[in-house]
Amino acid sequence: MLKLEEQQFLGEAICNLSDVITKQNRLFTLKLGVSEHNLPNPSKFGELTVQAEESAGSKALMEMVFHCSDLEIKDLLSKSDPFLLISRMSENGTPVPICKTEVRKNDLNPKWKPVIMNLQQVGSKENPLMIECFNFSSNGKHDLVGKIVKSVAELENMYHSGNGENFFVPASNAHDCHSKEVLKSQVYVEKYLENSRHTFIDYISAGCQLNLMVAIDYTASNGNPRLPDSLHYIDPSGRPNAYQRVILEIGDILQYYDPAKRIPSWGYGARPIDGPVSHCFNLNGSTYQPEVFYIISNI
Repeated sequence: MLKLEEQQFLGEAICNLSDVITKQNRLFTLKLGVSEHNLPNPSKFGELTVQAEESAGSKALMEMVFHCSDLEIKDLLSKSDPFLLISRMSENGTPVPICKTEVRKNDLNPKWKPVIMNLQQVGSKENPLMIECFNFSSNGKHDLVGKIVKSVAELENMYHSGNGENFFVPASNAHDCHSKEVLKSQVYVEKYLENSRHTFIDYISAGCQLNLMVAIDYTASNGNPRLPDSLHYIDPSGRPNAYQRVILEIGDILQYYDPAKRIPSWGYGARPIDGPVSHCFNLNGSTYQPEVFYIISNI
């Protein structure tokens, strides 16, 4: 194990993630400095360049359209109401649900709306996916119609070949838990398309700017501010109330993507200090300018 106390300290730098990703090339250079370490020649610490890289899997999208043929009838008085559940197989063999289709009523040859997954959800195109077909039941106990296990790469090959894959179910009378009964029902990949989507970082790096605005409800529905159950209660211990928590949790992230760093803040449903009840007034007390500088420093 690396012992930090035995290593030579070369300097340190602190920045926010927003400082890096708001740069067009996602490169941010900081000057190394020193805080608690007493080092000679503080001007010779050098610089540190931080680069933000986004996982390719967060952008890669796979769109597929599935349809089935000759599904078994599971309902006594009607045809089946099938839907597909797609799961990623974990390392210990446990399926982890990713997405599912809509239910097709009374349909033994269903075709579902497109299913969209990203590469982060499946891990890689070679990872096995379990595709299960269930007959919908309103009590939540859906009957298994059949299933297959295929990777994304194999599903893509099914699309190009036009061939279907037979569903299987675990054999009911077999002693071997790995035994299965192959059904005549088949599943097809009618459409397979790979695409990429723009992410939040793409927009920010390309120059998109966010402007954060805040409005707070002061109407009586919030409760008496002197009582602890009010959303506007001022806790003597300094614990933030409901409105303060939301502003801190959301505003303290978004404000760094606002180039002006000035946040317009309004209130409604209350009487300002020097006037009648108003349904739009500046929270900073100014008559003309509603902005405050930085959310976190004004709560």
